[in-house]
Amino acid sequence: MIKNANMKVATAIAITIVIWASAFVGIRVALKNFDPIDLAVVRFLVASLCLLIIALISKKVRIPAKKDLLLISLSGLIGITVYNVFLNLGEMTVSAPSTSFIMNIIPLITMGLSYVVFRESISLRKLVPVVICLSGVAIISFGESAFSLNVGIVYILVGAVSMSVYFIIQKKILANYSSLESVSYTIWSGTAFLLPLQHNAIAAVVNAPISATWTVIYLGIFPAALAYVLWSYAIQHNGPVKTSVFLFFVPITSIVISFVWADEMPNITALTGGAVIAFGMSMYHLPNLKKNQH
Repeated sequence: MIKNANMKVATAIAITIVIWASAFVGIRVALKNFDPIDLAVVRFLVASLCLLIIALISKKVRIPAKKDLLLISLSGLIGITVYNVFLNLGEMTVSAPSTSFIMNIIPLITMGLSYVVFRESISLRKLVPVVICLSGVAIISFGESAFSLNVGIVYILVGAVSMSVYFIIQKKILANYSSLESVSYTIWSGTAFLLPLQHNAIAAVVNAPISATWTVIYLGIFPAALAYVLWSYAIQHNGPVKTSVFLFFVPITSIVISFVWADEMPNITALTGGAVIAFGMSMYHLPNLKKNQH
């Protein structure tokens, strides 16, 4: 039974890694025909519909308790609305591989937030990887903007911070709800917050090429609905620290998908910055992995 459970978690993580890596590329492709905010609106309307159908068929999504509504709304606002608006804005000027490299520092941002929120101590061993990773982000920023300020990098960093906050909130929600329930509540509330921000989502769908529309539908069904559920399932059964280690594989997978799907390859500066971030993340995760092995 334990082996079967471990296999399910490993499968959930593997599928999520591939799907999330493809999301960075899909967003870049869709942004050629969709406004960043309208893209987020259409994508999560699709995701919301998928989760509603699953909830009605499975009958495994309960009505949340009133005391949890504020936390659930906050999860949707930060993890869906803020994250996806700023991610889409950032990818207007930042390549998919570079975006995935920068998003790899989310566990370190989460650590910093834990210090602020929970007053957890930060040792020098934990602080050094943060500095190294931020250096990698700076290198990528220079490569993406010819050594001038690229506001897209700032947008993506805001997205990374919002996703880190979302992970902390999710940990609390998952204590009382299943991964399907937690993600359904989050995506439905996040979509509700997105709707007032739209410019003209319906017109965007009507005017976009069918290939672009199918890309957005893909982003809604797989990287949004399916991947969020699978990742929450993995966190619930594997823990956030052990699960987050596997985010290392997102940039590598994203490079391959970006080349095949969008004919986009990172430049040498972005690769260098990504390598620096990977080194910093390895310094952060390696002691945790050794501790878990013992």
